Amino acid sequence: MTDDRQAMLATPPRPALPARRAMIIYALCFAAALVEGYDLQSAGVVAPKFVPDFDLSPTELGWVFSASTIGLFFGAAIGGTISDRLGRPLVLITSILLFGLFSILTALAPDTGWFLAARFLTGLGLGGAMPNLIALAAEMGPAETRVTRVAMITAGMPFGASLAGFIAWMGSADLDWRTIFWIGGTVPLLLGVALMVYLPSGSRAGSAAGAAGTGAAAGQASGRNILFALAGEGRAVATLLLWAAFFFTLIVLYLIFNWLPSLLVGRGFTLSDATLGAMICTLGGGIGAIVLGRLVTRFGWRKIMFIAYLGLGVAIYLMATVVAHVPAMLITAFLIGLLGAGAQYVLYALSPTLYPDAVRGTGVGWGIAVGRLGSIIGPMIAAMVLAAGHGPSSAMLAMLPFVALGFLAAFGLNTRVAQGPA
Repeated sequence: MTDDRQAMLATPPRPALPARRAMIIYALCFAAALVEGYDLQSAGVVAPKFVPDFDLSPTELGWVFSASTIGLFFGAAIGGTISDRLGRPLVLITSILLFGLFSILTALAPDTGWFLAARFLTGLGLGGAMPNLIALAAEMGPAETRVTRVAMITAGMPFGASLAGFIAWMGSADLDWRTIFWIGGTVPLLLGVALMVYLPSGSRAGSAAGAAGTGAAAGQASGRNILFALAGEGRAVATLLLWAAFFFTLIVLYLIFNWLPSLLVGRGFTLSDATLGAMICTLGGGIGAIVLGRLVTRFGWRKIMFIAYLGLGVAIYLMATVVAHVPAMLITAFLIGLLGAGAQYVLYALSPTLYPDAVRGTGVGWGIAVGRLGSIIGPMIAAMVLAAGHGPSSAMLAMLPFVALGFLAAFGLNTRVAQGPA
């Protein structure tokens, strides 16, 4: 191994943070995840209101939804990678301030072009924040509670998504769609200032606890060093399995999150009940992240993830073929969120354990970026199934092979997690 690569893996000692300050940082990181989830859902919940304002065609609306997701892809890869050089706190705070600023610019959009550009740039900020939230949470405490800690913080994302839906539902016909984006922009700006005050400063991956860098090579972010971060020291198989697990699981989740209301209406439920089912599903995701994260820490990865993916497949099958009454639909929707989104957020929590501190941002960021490709493809699959003349039940059942593939990739990570630099 070259001296540069040895420097990349060097991990300086990290002094423990005072308990009170650590709790404040955990709360701020949870809040950052909350506003991320809020923004990711914001365009969807107010689409019926801004579509008439901009006279958007279905194709243009599709680009609106895709713009932030494309930004997320690039933001996660870039933000995770440069954090190994510049430090997690700096990149996280910058990303949060950026997505707050561009969310406000979304609220000010006078035309479609402005709106699309603002959504793309908001996605860049969102993408840059996410891998750094995960890496910081992983590095701010003992290894034995790492999975639970990261899962609990990232649970803020589905809770934030539910919050956006709740605000839109409460506002009903009287709510101006721009208000959703004003909220989604102002809160991150305030949060960024709070993070400036409380997050420890530092120059590299371990900066969450005030660690200093060990040289310029510690986080160089291009060319062979990115390849080394992802595949060096025997990490190639683990990286590919992580990418596959993210990709296939997010195909399922984003098909559900984008299409569940329409699919439920197609099965005979009212729009009001279908909307409630979608809200319950995202709420279940937040609870699932916390519950499954704690269960993995207590009972082990293999058993809990087997139960989660098996239960997800069963719940989707029941929703597609059996469930016909509102209470049963709501319970099933909750289980889909609990098990599906819960499993994905546990994967997020496990991803930092596969990479050493100095390349953790790169590893997690590229994993999230690849997973975002799945979030783009998932909704397209449902559209193709329906366009081919099949019904909503067929669109739901089309998810089952991807549940199986996601499980196989996640299950394959079991031994790699045990071998990783946790």
